[in-house]
Formats: sequence, C-alpha cells, structure tokens
Amino acid sequence: MSLLAHFPRRISRRSAFSLAARLGFPAGLALGWLACLALPGCGGPTEDAADPTSARSAALLAAPDPAKTVTIHVHGWNLSGASKTGTVGDDRGGGDAVDGIMRFSGLPHGQKSPTATNQIIATEYYGSTLPSYYTAADRAEVMALKGVPRYAAIVGKYARYVLARSGAEGVNLTCHSMGCLISRYLIENDVEHLASDGKLRRWVSFAGVVGGAKLADIDKGRWLDAWAKLLGLDLIDVEHMNRDWVEKNVAVYDHQRPDGNNPLFGKLLVHHIVSTNPKIDRALSMPLMDLFGYGGAANDGIVLAEEMYLHEQQPSARWPTPSGALLPVTRSHHFADHFTISEQSSAQAIAAANLVGSRRVRVSLSSVTLLHDKEHRFFDTAPAEITVESKVRYPYVAAIDPTNPLISETTMERRVAPVFRMAQGETKSPSLLLFDGPVFDAQTSIALDIRLAETDFYPAAGINENALSPTETLGSFTQEVPLRGGDYTVSTADVRFTLRVAVESLY
Repeated sequence: MSLLAHFPRRISRRSAFSLAARLGFPAGLALGWLACLALPGCGGPTEDAADPTSARSAALLAAPDPAKTVTIHVHGWNLSGASKTGTVGDDRGGGDAVDGIMRFSGLPHGQKSPTATNQIIATEYYGSTLPSYYTAADRAEVMALKGVPRYAAIVGKYARYVLARSGAEGVNLTCHSMGCLISRYLIENDVEHLASDGKLRRWVSFAGVVGGAKLADIDKGRWLDAWAKLLGLDLIDVEHMNRDWVEKNVAVYDHQRPDGNNPLFGKLLVHHIVSTNPKIDRALSMPLMDLFGYGGAANDGIVLAEEMYLHEQQPSARWPTPSGALLPVTRSHHFADHFTISEQSSAQAIAAANLVGSRRVRVSLSSVTLLHDKEHRFFDTAPAEITVESKVRYPYVAAIDPTNPLISETTMERRVAPVFRMAQGETKSPSLLLFDGPVFDAQTSIALDIRLAETDFYPAAGINENALSPTETLGSFTQEVPLRGGDYTVSTADVRFTLRVAVESLY
C-alpha cells in the first residue's frame, strides 16, 4: 500500500505546506517531496578485446525465439514496499504494461497459461513471505539480502521457476521505474547465472531508473528520510537509487554508471522507452524535476531522460548481427509522465516489437547542405543552429490502434531534439541517427515526419542567442516509406538534405 492510504488522492498546496511546516521542512522542498510521497511508486577495465566473430557466432546459436521465450515484468518503486510482509516470487498480473504488450504481440498471460513457453507474466518482489518452491539455500540467500540485491534475487529465482514449469528456453525482462534498476542489477551481477547461461534474451525498460535517479540524490534523502521515520517506513530503496550506489554496485563491470559496457549486454536485445512529460498528472501537474532546477533537461517529473537508458557500449557489449554489424541498444521517446508511460499504446507497441521482432529500422540524416541560414544580420550570430525534429509512426500499429500513436517523438518542445551548427553554403555528412527501433516481422512500412529548422533559442541545448527570434523551418519530409534500405532527398530554397533508411536483420 502506498501513502495514498494516508493522504488524499490530490493534495492541496495549502495542506502540503502546512503539514511540512509542522515537521520542519524547508518550504522549497515541501511540495516536491509531498508529491513523491503521495504517488504510489516511481515506479575500470579497458575495452574488451573479445573476438567479434566468436561473439557473433555465439549470439546466432542462441537466437532469441519468441515462441520459446517467457517474459517477466518487474514493477517499480513503492514508498512502503520495503516494509511489506506479503508473498514474494508469485504470479502477478502486471497491469497496463503487460496488457498492452499482449494486445500488440498476442502473447498469452502466464496466469491463464502457466505452461506456455511464450507467456508474459509479472511477479512481486516486495514482502517477507517466501514461496514454496524455494530451497533452504534459496531462503537463506534471500533473507540475508536487502533492497535491490534482494529484489533481484527474488526476480532471478522466479525466472528460473517459470523456465522450469514452462519448458521455455529463455527469458525476457520488461520493467518500469526502479524495476529497471533491479533488472540491470540482475544482468550485470549475473544473478542466478541467467545472463552468463544465455537465458536472458531481451530487455525493455519503461521510464527506467537505469542509471540511478538524481531525485534520490537531492539532499541525500534527508528530508524524505524524516517522513519515512515518522511513518515507520524503510527507505533503503531510495538509498539504492542514488547514483553513487548504482555506480558502485550495479555498473560492476567498469563502474561507468551511464554506460553499458558489460559484455553480458551483448547477449540481449535492449530497448529503452524514455518518457518526456515533466508535469506529473497525479500531483497537480507539478513539474517536480523542473522545480528542483532541471527545467532545461528532458525528464518525466521523476527521472531525467539521460538516466533512462544506457549510453555508450563497447563492441563486446553490442548485439552482433548476421551481417557483422555490432548494434547498440535502442531507445524511443514518448510524451508521458513517469506514472502514465506504461499506459501509452505507443510505448506498449514498441515494447511488443522488441519482444517478438527480428528486425530493427534505423533512420539517419546522412547529408545536409545549408543554402540559406535564416540568420538576421543585426540580431543573430552565425553559424546557424540547426535542429532536427522527428516523429515516427507504425502503420502496422495503426491497424490495431486507430489512434495511430506516435512511436517516437524527438522535438524541441520535448527537449530531446538534436542540434548542430552550420555556416551558409556549407555541406555536412553528420550521419545523425534520428530513430533506431525494433519493428514487427509482419510490418512493411514506417511513417516519418522529419523537420529541419533554424533556431536561436533552445535552452535545452544551451542555445540562448535570441529569445524573440522565431524558429524557422528549413525543410521537411513527411512520407510513409517501405521497410527496406533507401535514401530520400529533400530540396528547398533553404536546405537540401538526405535521409537514409536501413533495415537490419538481428538474427
């Protein structure tokens, strides 16, 4: 049970400040921490020199057959979770994320089909009652652990249990919020030897605390800790979402917290779903992270976008394809806050594609010539700042969901549009990746809406040249294109650019 049992569904600002004042909270932190409390859950080594040919061969031998792979969903943080006493490691429904993935993938639910080799199911890691399938050694191991290591052990043992009862060959993980930190810990620390045994096949994160959470670092949890002690709650989860803890205990291969250099990642197909609405609907549309001073950074009200995905990966940590390519993890951007991302059909659809698809599509800006820079001679300064906004839809998904949701949206408004600088008359080959994501096997096309514009004011990218100067479109491309390799060139009076579409078979 969350603190919603103790507080009304929506908290008035007056009540928030009044209660905080009685507890000695600074006014500037009161409203922000109360928003967190009222919500149910938030949710070294040098480059590896392994032989890429050997890595590729091993991956192809363990091609992730969706028909023989179970999927387990790992839920997010709950403020009172570490103090719960219920049963862990049992079958659970999984909520919106699981329901949506089933809708787009056709996977059966494990509660109805517990022996299905392609079932999707969820489990519980909060509680003190251990399941009957545990051995004495399992019980002793779990009882000796706390926080994320404990939760990862519970999820890992549950995965082994579901593999045994179903006869499946592998396991996928999907997760939300802190559940993704648990998932990363499980992978990097090789819990239950699932990763090293080649049992882990795919990983999808929804607004994941993949690289820790800055929110858990603010004031080192001092004010939140005061609330926890007052209510008799255990806040070890907040301690474990702290970036320093993640760097030391989760990113164990090289302690590079933002990156995914562990070779164990090279055995997984990974997709990160990034949420970008900073206003939390359940908390009076409060832009919590913006209030804490992160208004210039993309975030979903709880987690910074940069914390939701693995950044750099060395070659041995990338997925090897039959063509010899070594592919990094993929990600998509969705306009939702931290608590509504799992409800979004766009996120559910691309999660399903990553779980059952055998291809991915990459869209990049391969070349651009700036013919007219749109810079005002008196008020602006050359070179021009060029932003690239992109929106992607899947016609295949539109046939299932008539709302035709945006599968990914990278725009200035969402604070995630890439930017580069060019002089008038200059030609560049930026090879800028605009979209990289999984597609369904039956899918034949994608719909692209790409816009190049010149801007003089984009604080999220550090551009503050002229706040009064409007962003001006240079050229755009709006078209449904087939899922095969090809170049598409746009020419206007201001710009000439070429988009490159590439489709890669993963195994």
